[in-house]
Order: sequence, then structure tokens, then C-alpha cells
Amino acid sequence: MKKVNILTMMAFATLLITSCKEDYFDSDEYSAMMREAFPVDNIDPQHTWSTIGSAEVSVNVNLKQGETYQAHIYDQNPIDATGSLNLLGQGSVKSGSTLTTTINYPLSLSYVYLALFDQKGYMIVYPLTIDNGHITDDINAAQQAQSRQHRTIASQFTFPSAPADSDFPSVRDANAELITGYKDGNNFYIDESINGNGQTIQPNVPWNVADKNIKLYVQGNVRPSGFYVPANTTLYLLPGSKLTLPNNYSFGQGNCIVYVGAGAELICGGKLQLASNARLNNRGTVTTDQIEVTNSSVFYNESPVSISGALTATNNNSVIVNDSKLTVASVGIYGSSHLLSNDTILVSGETTVNSNNNTWVNNGYYETQEFNYTAGSSDVINNCHLVVNDLFYIGLGDTNGNGFQLDGGASVVTKEFQFRGPGFIRQGSGSLFKVTGTAKFSINNDVYGIYGPTTGDYAVFQAKAIERLNAWETNQGFSANYFGHLYVACDSHFPFGYSDKSAAQQAAGEVGAQPYYRLDAASGALMTTYGGADVHVTDNGCGADYDGTPGEEPQAQSFSLRYCFEDNFPEMGDYDLNDAVITVTPTTNGTTTVQLRVSLDAVGATKQIAAALRVKGLNDSDVASCTREGNLDADFPTNASVRIIESTDIQLPASMKTSSDLVLPLFNNAHWTLGRTITSVGSVENVFLNTVKRDNAYQQKRNDIEPAVATYTITLKDAAKAALFTQENLDVFIVEGYNGGYWEVHTVPFKTDEVLSAYVKNVMAKYNDNVPWAICVPGNDFKYPIEWQSIGIKEGSVITGAYQEYGHSFAEWAEDHTKATDWYKYPTAGLVYE
Repeated sequence: MKKVNILTMMAFATLLITSCKEDYFDSDEYSAMMREAFPVDNIDPQHTWSTIGSAEVSVNVNLKQGETYQAHIYDQNPIDATGSLNLLGQGSVKSGSTLTTTINYPLSLSYVYLALFDQKGYMIVYPLTIDNGHITDDINAAQQAQSRQHRTIASQFTFPSAPADSDFPSVRDANAELITGYKDGNNFYIDESINGNGQTIQPNVPWNVADKNIKLYVQGNVRPSGFYVPANTTLYLLPGSKLTLPNNYSFGQGNCIVYVGAGAELICGGKLQLASNARLNNRGTVTTDQIEVTNSSVFYNESPVSISGALTATNNNSVIVNDSKLTVASVGIYGSSHLLSNDTILVSGETTVNSNNNTWVNNGYYETQEFNYTAGSSDVINNCHLVVNDLFYIGLGDTNGNGFQLDGGASVVTKEFQFRGPGFIRQGSGSLFKVTGTAKFSINNDVYGIYGPTTGDYAVFQAKAIERLNAWETNQGFSANYFGHLYVACDSHFPFGYSDKSAAQQAAGEVGAQPYYRLDAASGALMTTYGGADVHVTDNGCGADYDGTPGEEPQAQSFSLRYCFEDNFPEMGDYDLNDAVITVTPTTNGTTTVQLRVSLDAVGATKQIAAALRVKGLNDSDVASCTREGNLDADFPTNASVRIIESTDIQLPASMKTSSDLVLPLFNNAHWTLGRTITSVGSVENVFLNTVKRDNAYQQKRNDIEPAVATYTITLKDAAKAALFTQENLDVFIVEGYNGGYWEVHTVPFKTDEVLSAYVKNVMAKYNDNVPWAICVPGNDFKYPIEWQSIGIKEGSVITGAYQEYGHSFAEWAEDHTKATDWYKYPTAGLVYE
């Protein structure tokens, strides 16, 4: 710590003596000495020495008609608060009106969270931005009275119709010829008579009659060694027949059509390929390792199919339509191809949808191990129930309208979910997108994200936890966005905040323009707990089963202000700021009742200290009543100590004040209030209380003493006056002896105020320095320095003291009140009282 030389001290003593005798007080010289003694050079002249601010709240609320909400404002998201959750303010608001209140908040915050509780106990949460001491927003989620939208979202692609019953003959044409090898003609049939002959079945069509439209019927169990059909061939598998094709077979000669009739079976080892406008219509059984649909071909399935490998549609408007149960190892929809399922698809592996112009539509039950959706299309639609047993991944290209759509009443259930880059998820009324594990987002633009319907019933996006996809990208904005009538139901969400600034810029106090996520209150988006959405949907065959229930109110402590004093005003101090540690917790709830909880937590002085609290701007005439409960100043021993504040009234009488402001005497002797020990000579024992390190051998100390507490209940004549119980109006001060009299020691905003008429000192009004003898910090967990340890020191570029973490130090804050405003969160172990 900087040392003040003996000449400076002598000059200071001469200065005060001169000022007392002849009032020749030199304020400039005094201020220079105070600045020299302070452990940090270059004090910010605009400093108020408080890390707490006050903000006016004005939020329009338009939710359920006729509902009155209890409003709580927190410093963290109450859904998943880490550490202690602080209640900054509360009140009530009726839907269609405006919530107005005033709160205290840590200046290190640029946003807070508003939680609204309806009369049933359902909670919804919104992040609110603090802008220059004002919090304003419009929460407009009013539901219109209308029935839930149940519709099938039509794709932009027109899928082919199912073949007619007449397209599946039950017997062959009587004029068809048996073919056992090469043969000319256009109307044939084959049966088991060719088996074992080693022959290749090949209707022979001369080049000059290639449009003969051959018909070929299969009856019985046919296993040809080779099988060739020319373009424009129609192949009929009659009921009860079985055709075993050569391995890795392709219908690739152009416009081939295959009808597998009821009870018939088509078998192909390896890959069965449909190419060049081929079409496979199945009402029987298809058994193969793989089906590849390519070059504008169609696979239309109307009967159970089991594929041990992949089902793929690759390009040029290739189409798959499923109207039955299809079991497959993997599904791939690529390059302008299209899939429609009206029944059941079970995929043991991965489903891949990858094209800007493809279609994937599920109108039934679709289950897959993984769902990998990339490139982006406006025609990827889930109209019923999609189950993903592992990871659902969306990583789309930046094209207009690309995304994933859920019909009203439809559902997605996935274990894990990742959403990267541009794109949309659009959910219909009553739809559910459920992530049983973790959802991870990395969107990077404010227009992309998850959208509920614009009107009607709410959709639910539900996830146990919601995180950034890349956790290290803390300066990345719009990682997740939510719009419309959508409940975001989760038990953990990455924090709100503002980005587009580097870590160094943010450490310097700069605030970015882009939020980490957008919960668009104006369009109706809401946030609540995983099971707490006020939505009740029963399974209508599409799995959207959600029945939200009210949860317990989050456990929170009221936000406190901790005042830490030096006791040697107007002389320079040692700046351990623990001579009197007083915590004040104001609680307002939008009514005329205000509670002030006041605790004395530590005394790091050996002289007698008294204290009082003034509410600036609140007149005695504004108070209907004031009561006190607790042990502050209780059983004051008048025979062992002087009563500095002579009144014993709860409210200081007008005759003892310099103004009509409400003043509450707190205590007359800090050592008695906290320590309550009388010495052998009958005086109050003046030792250090809760300030000396426990392992220090110093004898004049006592540790681990419970705070002395009193609660003041103040009833106001006008509820609007409760807005005065904020940091900018609460003047907590101590009174201590100096130079034969008593001096008031205030925080800097009130530094020259004189509250008690008995101790008016006109010399106090002559300061022009900005050195503090008291600071105000968030009190719920602030650790003040131990005895004889400066709170912060800066000598050149070297920072030491109880709060010395670079980027978060007391010294940096002392030099610039806009920087390191969170310094109080970074104590140095061993240098603070714990």
C-alpha cells in the first residue's frame, strides 16, 4: 500500500486544527492529501463507489385475458440459476396492463429475468434488457379463441397416386406365351419350368420396335440365372409367385414398371436399383439388401418390406412412397429426390436428408437411430410422429425458407438435438418437439430459429438442457431464437447476454448488440420449466402427448446492499473497509408495505460507532406506520456506553434531523449490538468482531458471531413511494467520534449531507475530492477484507490487495467506474474474511 509520509500527516493535523480555530480550511490541500493516501492513483472523478444501480421497470403484459400475474424479477434465469438466486423486485400485474416498479440491480448486469406466475402457479420467464436505468418491453402472447389447428401440411411436390387395384392382375393373360430363353414378342409369362436350366430370360425386342410395351407375367417360384427386360416392359408378379433376381439387379432400360401382387415376393441379393423412370409397385413382399431409386424412378410400397441395408433416392425427382410398414437399415434422400410415408418406417441406423430441392414427408410413424438433415429444403415435413433414438442434426445451407415443419398435433421425440447455421423449425398448434437430453444451437442470425404458430394454441419445444453448440463462442450472437406461440420448456438454458464483442471488450464493460438468444415476447414466445408449460395435449395417434403442471416457485433470496465503512473520517483510512459492515435488504411487492432487513455483520474498529438509515425524498408524512423487530440496539447499556443518537424512537423525530426525510436510528454502539460483552470495568468490550483471520494470533478479536438483525416494516400512504427504497435513495451512514465531536460518514453520493442536527459540521460541505470512506456492493455474498488488508492497491501497473484479479480488480474499477464492475465477485483467497 502507498505510504503517506510524516510531513503529510503533520500538515493534515495542522490543516484540521487551523480549520477548527479560524475556519481557514484549505479544501484543495485536503483533497490532495486524501488522494495521495488512497491506495489507487487516478481516481475516477465521476465515481459513486457503488456497484449497485437502480432501474425503472415498465413492461406491458398481454397474456391470458383476465389473469393477474405475480411478477418476480431475478438476477439469473430462475429456471436453472447457478449459485444463489437473487430476487431484485416484485409486484403484480393484470393482463392487458403495465407492470411498473423500481429495482436495485448489480451494475455488472445488462439484463435481468422477469418471471410471471399465474393464479394456478404456472411460471413463464423473459430476459429483459437494462438500458440506461430503464427496463421496458412488451409481452404479447394473448391466445386467440380458436380450435387447435389439425391439418396435413401439403408438400410442394406432387407425389404419384397409388396404383389402382386393376393394375395388379390375379392371373396372367391367356394369350401370354411361356418364355424360357430369348424370344420375340410382347406378351409373355415365366414359371418354375425354367428353374435349373441355366437360361437367361430375355424377351427380344428388335431395335426398330423398341416401343412394343412388353408385358411379362411371373407365376410360381422363378429363379432365372439371368434376367433382362428391355425398355417399356411391365412386369407382373402374380399372387403366390416368387421371383429371385440375380444379385445387384437394375431395372435400368427405361420406363420399366414392376407390380408385386398380394402374396407375391420379389427377392434380390445385394442392391436392387430402379433407374431411368422405372417404377416398383409393391403389394406383396420385397426382400433385398438395398434399394436405390434414381433417375426419376418410383418405389411405391403398400405392403410390409424389410431391407437389410439402405433405402436411397438419389437424384432427378426419384420418389419413394410408403403406405405400409417398411423396415430398413438406413434411409438417404439426396439430390432433388422425394420421400412420402403414410404409414410406418423403422430405420435401425441413420436417416439422411440432403438437398436444397428434396422432399421428406412423414404422415405416419417414423423411427430412426439418427436423423441428419443438411443442405436445406422448404419441403421437409413431419405431419405425425417422428422418433429419433440418438441424434437429430440440422445443418442447413442459407437458402430462403429452408427448414423443418411440424403439423398441428404432430411430434418429434429425440434423445439429442443439434441445430447449426441458418434455417427454421416451424411448429403447428399443439405440436411437440421433445428433446429428452440436450439441445445445442448455433444459429448466428436473428431471423432463424424455432417458430410456433402466429395464432391459436401453443406449440412446445421441450429439452432437458439447451446449450450453445460451440460452448467457447461466447461472443457469438443469436445462438438460438424463439418466435410465435411457442413454449420453450427446459430445465437448463445457456445464459442470456450480449455478444459481437471480444472477451477483452466485454471485460472492459462493452456490451454487444446481439443477444445470445432471442425469446421474442412480442410474438408470444414463452420460456418455462421442462414440464411446466401450460399446454395439455393428448396423444391423437401422432404422439404429441404433453400435460404441463405448475412447478414450485424458485428459491430466491432478496437482493441485499452491503455498506462497508472506514471509521476514521475525515482522516485517511487503511481502506480495509470493514470497520462497520452493514447489510440492508429492502423488499417491496407492489403494495403499500415495505420491509427493510438491516444486519450488522462485522466491526473492524476499536472506537464506538453508531449508525442510521435515511430514505432520501421519503417524508415522515408519507409514512402511515413503522414497526421494528429484532436485536439491533436491543437492551442498550446506558451505564456502559454513550447514546450517540439520543432518540429511542423507531423513527427519528423531526427535532433531531436537518430535513423531513424518514430517518431510522439503527444502533448506538456497534460493539454492543454485535458483541454484547461488558468488560470488568463496566464498559462495552471494543474488540474486532468478524474481521481478523481465524488463525491470526492477535488476541483482541472474536470470530463467527451471528449478525445482529432488525426488520423494519413500513406502511406507506401511497404505494408509489415504495420506488424510493432503492440504492440511489438509501443513505446508510455511521456516526463516529473525531476531534471532540461526532461526525457522519456517508457513501459518496451523500458524502457532504448532514442528517443529524446535533452534529452539523459546515466544514464538511467544502470537499472537492472523490475519496470514499464507504462503498456499496451486492451484499448477499460479498466478502470484505480481513483486518489490516487493503481492499485494492495499484502501484504503477502492479495490482494487489484483497481484490486484485486482473480485469476484475478493485483498482481498475476505482480508476474507471464503468470497468470491472464485477470486481466484488473475485476475492483473493486468504485476504478476505470467510
